[in-house]
Parts: sequence; structure tokens; C-alpha cells
Amino acid sequence: MSSVYLGDIDPNNRIMSPLWIRRHFMTKLLVWDSVVLSDSQILTDPRINVLMRGFDSEDLPEKLGMTDINKEQKGFEDLINHGLVKIASRKKGNVTFDLRDLYSEMCSRPNPIPFLPDSYKYSSYLDSLRMTKLIYDLDRIEHMFSNNLQGGVGTTRFPNTTRVENELVEMFKNDHINFSTILEYIKEKRKDGEITQEEYYRIYEYVFSCYSINISAQTNCYLSTEFKNIPLHIDCGTGDFQENTPSERFDELPRSWALNPLILDELSFDEFIQMKTELNKIQNIDMIMKCYNGTLLNDQEYYSFYDAWEKYVFTLELYIKNILSKKKIELYREFIKLSDIRLKQRTFLTGGWEVVKSWLSQVPIIGDLLNVIDLANSSNDYIRLISHKKQWNDLVEKKDRIDNLLSPHTKIITKFKNDTD
Repeated sequence: MSSVYLGDIDPNNRIMSPLWIRRHFMTKLLVWDSVVLSDSQILTDPRINVLMRGFDSEDLPEKLGMTDINKEQKGFEDLINHGLVKIASRKKGNVTFDLRDLYSEMCSRPNPIPFLPDSYKYSSYLDSLRMTKLIYDLDRIEHMFSNNLQGGVGTTRFPNTTRVENELVEMFKNDHINFSTILEYIKEKRKDGEITQEEYYRIYEYVFSCYSINISAQTNCYLSTEFKNIPLHIDCGTGDFQENTPSERFDELPRSWALNPLILDELSFDEFIQMKTELNKIQNIDMIMKCYNGTLLNDQEYYSFYDAWEKYVFTLELYIKNILSKKKIELYREFIKLSDIRLKQRTFLTGGWEVVKSWLSQVPIIGDLLNVIDLANSSNDYIRLISHKKQWNDLVEKKDRIDNLLSPHTKIITKFKNDTD
């Protein structure tokens, strides 16, 4: 099983929208068996909170400007319940923390935790899910963090030439230093004008790089992060990624509209999970993973990768077309439900209905409806008139989106890229 820890979704320095986070998880899971989040990430990241279907986030979306998600796009807990998102959970001594325990501990800290929910209810809801937990030792994590911080002192990433940096170095020596403590300290120094915005970002990126790699190291999974978040001053161990794949190797890969992120927006999490199950059945899918992490070794493996990728893309397109086509049929049913029975067909003179039908067929949505259900030959002998404008317009907008995605003229192309692009 190949798992990847997402160390690049930190909301403290850059708030990407819930829709971006949703696409990010789905894109990663198209290749990886599972995604790993730390217990603090799942508890405090407001974007994931908003993506939950079974928990009422109340005013959180409006408060943080995260209103780009509709109800059909929620359901992040489905990924957790199916083991596609695993949670790295802390242990201290012989005690393993539930998220409710972690919430209580975070509430007791002297410095406020960014984005910590206002109530324990969210942590209790998370604990009710069928989580796959990867246990890590909190003492070891804290020790690693402290060592990483001290290891870069005096380097170009942390030159230690200012009073603020000197004070931070003393904080680094504490084996139980928290990331939130350092974050609060440099925020205050920036606010007081003791460091510039540029210095703040430099220090933040250094500290985050020392922090973000430790969960993946303890849970033995890959790490997905930006280059700036890699602590170059320490030994990252064997298996470091190397750019050993010439770009022309990918020129022959089939291009696919199915990798358009807009398509992922139309899939529910449940539909995505079913699709992933089908993708996992592809022969030699492990070769796609080897290309993804830069470990293809010879021409024979590249040829195996090309073959696996072609089958992968074909299956992906076939499954997505099937899902979208079913959605379109459901939309037609909704269109019909929103119509009222008003006029009987017999009130028209002979041939009159054909004139009406001919005119209606020029209206885009009604034209599609007539292709599916011939109202002239329907058993109820009625003409249906539109009466719910708002719901109708919503359905029209959704139908147009699906039509655009299914169109043979769609030209958005995404080629396979490695995880550092």
C-alpha cells in the first residue's frame, strides 16, 4: 500500500479554498492508495471542516469566505470511512489520544491554536468516524522537531544574526516546543515591526520545513510538499526524489479530458470512491506509482508504465462518462418534476401540437427533453409548463456544465506530471 502525507496544505500561511482542497485530495487519490493527515490537521483545518457532510459548520464558511462548495460536493468523511484518508494519531507514553482528548489539550495551551474549533463537538464527530489510525510517538516527534530546528542554525536558511533569531534559537532548545508557540511569537514580532514581512515568511518557511516532515518519517509514508518546505539542512534519508526522467519520455502519453479538475467537481465523494475501486483493478497500476515517485529504472519499465497509463486513462474516461450520463438522466427527471400539468393535447387542432413541438424544440433544454420523452406520444396526453423558475435555472446550469464536460470539443488537457511540478 502506498500512502502519502500531505505536508503542503497548511492553512496558517496560505488559505486555499475548500474546492481547491477537494480537488487536491481527489487528484492525489487517483494515484495513491491513501492520503495521510495528522490529528492536528484534521482537527484544525477549516477547509476540511467545511467539506464534512454530517457536521453543521454553522457560520464557518461565511466567516472565512469559504462558500465555494455546494452540498453535493461535501462528504469528506466518506474518504475517512473507506480508509482512503488515514489519520496519524499521537501517543504519549501508553496513552493514545482521541481527537476529543487532543482538542482539550489544545484548549489548555497558553497560546491560541489557529483555526481550533470553538466547541468540542467537531472533535467528537470526527471520533465517531471509522478512522484508520497510524500511531506516532509524540515525544519522538517533539524531539525530532527540536533537533531539526537546531540543525539549521547558522545556515543560509536561518543565519541567526538578529535578536529575534537569537531568541528563537533559545526556544528551539526546548524538547517540547510547539509549532503554534513559534508561530504566535513571530506574528507578534511582525506586528511590532521587529521583523519585516519578508523575514517573517523566511522564518516561517524554515520552521514549517522542520515540522512538516516528521509525521511522514514516523508513519513510514511518502511526503507531498513544496520544495521550499524541504529541510535541506538535514539528511532526509534514502529514497530522496531525483529528477531522472527526461521530459520527452512523456510525449507519447495519451492526453485525456478526464483529468480536468472541473470534472472532479461534478463527482460526489461516493462516486469517486467507486471509480477508484475500478481503477485499482488495472494491471500493472503499480508502474504508474513508480513513475509518480521517480523510481522507473529502465526502458522495459517505461514501456510497462505506458501500457498501464493507457489502460488507466481509458478506464477513467469510461467511468466518468458513465457517471455524468447517469447524472444527465436524473436531471431530465428533475426537469419533468418541475413541470405542471395544465393543458390537454386534445385542445389543439389537428397538427397544432406538431407546430408547438417544432417551436419548443428550438429551446435548448426543452429540445433535449423532447429527445428523451416525446410528449406528443406520452400516455398522459398532457403538455407540461414550467412553473419553478429558480429550480429550473439551477438544473439548466448543472446540465450545461455536464454537457460541456462530455463535449467532444473539450480541449483541456493534462499530461502526467511528477509530484514536484
